[in-house]
Amino acid sequence: PVPVEASNIPRLTKLARAIRAALQATDEGAKFDHVIFHGPSDTPGVHSRNFVLCPEDAYDRSPCGTGTSGCG
Repeated sequence: PVPVEASNIPRLTKLARAIRAALQATDEGAKFDHVIFHGPSDTPGVHSRNFVLCPEDAYDRSPCGTGTSGCG
């Protein structure tokens, strides 16, 4: 429900933190340290945009590494 746009970084961070906390609370103590959202891009020729919440609540929009291998 939150578009993946730079203007939504605070909302995306809050939502990702809530999802991560809920997963950790319901999965017998398993650790979830990354949460990724992806959505359509407004840029012609660009397939999608992504937002990755990393440990320490840092975020990474990079389409390589974490973003692509985490969705594979």
